[in-house]
Amino acid sequence: MSTTFKNQMRDVMNDAWRMFRVTGEAFAECLKKAIHNVSPQTVRNYINDGLISPELRTIENGKFNFRLSYVLTLDFSELKRKLKDRNYQ
Repeated sequence: MSTTFKNQMRDVMNDAWRMFRVTGEAFAECLKKAIHNVSPQTVRNYINDGLISPELRTIENGKFNFRLSYVLTLDFSELKRKLKDRNYQ
C-alpha cells in the first residue's frame, strides 16, 4: 500500500468516527458519508426517493445500515443525475 492511500484511509476513518460520535448515527452510514463526502440529509433524501436501499433487516431506531461493498459501489454523481431526470419527467 502506498503511503498516500494509507493517509487518505486514515482521514476517512477519522472523519467517520467523528461523525459517529457527534451524530450518533450508525457507523456504516457515517463511513459512507465520509467516503463520498455527502451530507446526512442528502443520504436520507436519496433513501426516501428510492435511489439508495439500506439493509432492511438492520434498520433500528431510525438508523440505516449499509454493506460496505454496496457503499463503495455508489456513485453520487449518477444518483444526482437520476434524481434530476426523475424530477423533470
